[in-house]
Amino acid sequence: MRDGPDTLRFLIAALIIHLSAPQAFITAPVFVEALVKWAHLTPAEAGYVQAAESLGKAVAAISLLFLVHRVAWRSMVRAALTILVLGNLLTIWISDFNALVAVRFICGMAPGMVVPIAYAMVGLTTKRERNFGWLLTTLLTYGALAFSILPWLFERFGLAGGLSFYASFAVLGLVFTTAVPASGGDRDVQAGLGISQAPTILPRALQPITVLTLGFYFVGMMGAWAYFSLIAAAGGVPQASISTVLATSQLFGIFGGLLVVVSGDRFGRVWPISIGLLATIGSLQLLAGSVGVLAFAVSAFIFAFFWNHTHPYLLSAISSFDSRGRLVVYATVAQMCGVAIGPAMAARLLGEANDYSRILFSCMVSLCLALICVLPALRWQRRQASIV
Repeated sequence: MRDGPDTLRFLIAALIIHLSAPQAFITAPVFVEALVKWAHLTPAEAGYVQAAESLGKAVAAISLLFLVHRVAWRSMVRAALTILVLGNLLTIWISDFNALVAVRFICGMAPGMVVPIAYAMVGLTTKRERNFGWLLTTLLTYGALAFSILPWLFERFGLAGGLSFYASFAVLGLVFTTAVPASGGDRDVQAGLGISQAPTILPRALQPITVLTLGFYFVGMMGAWAYFSLIAAAGGVPQASISTVLATSQLFGIFGGLLVVVSGDRFGRVWPISIGLLATIGSLQLLAGSVGVLAFAVSAFIFAFFWNHTHPYLLSAISSFDSRGRLVVYATVAQMCGVAIGPAMAARLLGEANDYSRILFSCMVSLCLALICVLPALRWQRRQASIV
C-alpha cells in the first residue's frame, strides 16, 4: 500500500519528483554554454534550442488544464519522465540543429507536466507551508550544487556528461513515482488526509481570480529579476559588485525558504503573504532612484529573501482552497505563463529608451494585483474557519 501524504516518504518522493524534470531549466546558462562548446551551435542557435524547450514546457502546462481531470497523474508523470530520460540520452548523439530543436521541445514538455503534479502532491499534505518551504529550499540547494558539478561534467565528458546527469535525475524521479496519487481525488490520499466528507473547494466565483495570483506574481518577479543586473549597471554599480551581490542574494533566498520551514502556519497566511508582497514591492522601489552599491545590495537581498519566503505561502494557500489538489495545478500553469510573460513584458516596455523605471513600475503593479487576487480567497477561508 502506498504511503499516506503526511509520511516522510511521501514528502521525499514529492521533493525528488519536483527536482527530477526541470534540469535544463534550472541550469540553463550552463546547458546553453555546453551546446555552443560541445554541440558546436552558434550562440543564437543554442538560444533557439533553449527557447524550444521553454515552449514545450508551456505547451505541456497549458494542455494539463484539459488532461488533469482525464489522465491518471501517476501514469502522466511516469510517461513524462521516461520521455525525458530517452530525450536527454538521444540529445547526446544528435548533430542536426532542427532535430535537436524538436527533441528538446519534447524534453521541455516533461517539467510542464511533472512540476504542477509535484506541487499538487505537496499541497495534499497537512503541513503545507513547511513542506513548500522544503520544496523551494531543496531546489535552491540543488541549483547551487548543480552549477558546481555540471561544468566539470561537461568539460570532462562533453555533452554526454551533463546530459547523463540530467537523465539520471529523471530515472531517480521514476523510482519514486509509486507515491504519486492516481489523481487529486485518490481515495488513499483522501483517507490519509482524514477527508471523509465532500472535499473543501473554493467557491467557483473566486477560483479564476485566485488562479491568476501566481500568474501576476511571476510576471512581476521575473520581469524585474531579468533586468536586475542591467538596472544596477545603468546606475553605475561596478560589475564585480553586481556579481557578488547576486551570488550572495541566493543565500538570502535559502534563508527565506528555511524560515517558512521553521515558522510553518503559526502566523497564518494573510500576514506572511501581505508583508512578503509589500516588502518585495519596497525592494523594487529602492531601485527606482539613483542606484548605489548599498541600495542595490539591500534591494537584491530583500527581493531574494521574500521571493522564497512568500512563494511557499502562496502555494500553500492556493492548495488549501481545493483538497483535491486541482486548483494548485491550474495556478501552476498560470505561474509558468507568468514566468514567460514577465521578461517579455519588461523587454517590450524597455524598448529603445532604456527607461528601467517603466519596468519597475509595471512589476510593482503586477505584484499588487497578485495580492488583490489572493485576498478574497484568504478572507473566505478565514470565514469558513470561524464557522467551524
